[in-house]
Amino acid sequence: MKLYYENEMKNISIFERLSFYLKFLKRNHYFPNLHNPKTFNEKLNYRKFFTKNSLFTLCSDKIKVKNYVKDKIGEKYITKTLFITEKIKTTDVESYLDQYDSFVVKANHTSGHVYFVDKSTSKEKISLLCDDLNKQLLRDFGKRRGEPWYSDIKPMVLFEENINPGELGDLTDYKFHVFNRDGQSPVVILCAIFERGRNAHCSFFDEQLNWIPMTQGYPCIKTAIEEPKNYKEMLHIAKQLAEPFSYVRIDLYNSNGEIRFGEFTFADGSGYDKFSSIEYDRWLGNLWQRHIRN
Repeated sequence: MKLYYENEMKNISIFERLSFYLKFLKRNHYFPNLHNPKTFNEKLNYRKFFTKNSLFTLCSDKIKVKNYVKDKIGEKYITKTLFITEKIKTTDVESYLDQYDSFVVKANHTSGHVYFVDKSTSKEKISLLCDDLNKQLLRDFGKRRGEPWYSDIKPMVLFEENINPGELGDLTDYKFHVFNRDGQSPVVILCAIFERGRNAHCSFFDEQLNWIPMTQGYPCIKTAIEEPKNYKEMLHIAKQLAEPFSYVRIDLYNSNGEIRFGEFTFADGSGYDKFSSIEYDRWLGNLWQRHIRN
């Protein structure tokens, strides 16, 4: 790893290195060691700097990933795509509102930035979301985040079926952190995000749904969780999708037992989300035992 690290670091400008170290120190409150990364956030940033894996790009593309996931686990877990366009117009949104009570609009080459549209959405808001998404299409998200696999995605906008037609935030976001280990069973750490879009809060659990007393970004309110319907199926899906990778976060949704795939995330929080204690950062880093770049 040392020789590889030294060779690759030559391709990174002094400005980029300085910017990274200052940002990491400011956000995580300790100086990173990419030469010999130990913590979870150090390993995420090592991956960001030194990974060249075309599967990362495929799995990060919110359009192309659907066929990949369908081949892996089946079509029933895929949210239906309604429309794809290279540039979004207000008339596109209005046309689909004539056909559907609600739907989701997002770019395929970014992380986050999801819009929920329904009959109550004003023309002003529709205009604003179209402007924002068209601006997103012009941005190199991979360069902005330092996650190069996003840079190779052709920017598009997609409309998706809304799997949660109720109030925004009612649907719990299940984020499965999967660490694959040679000769051993994978370790799964679940981050459940509740009330997203309103007063979001997050709790961590092990595979058996025992609470882990750590926080990262969001406050922790719940210290217990009721086992979701078909939870074992969710675990199986997360592990199955994570098989090719040393570590990945698999996002799933569960609406009364109906499971839907969300996304792959290869750099959780882009490696800058501070934990409540550096000990949890080290603990998760220790779970990541296979080669960091894969």
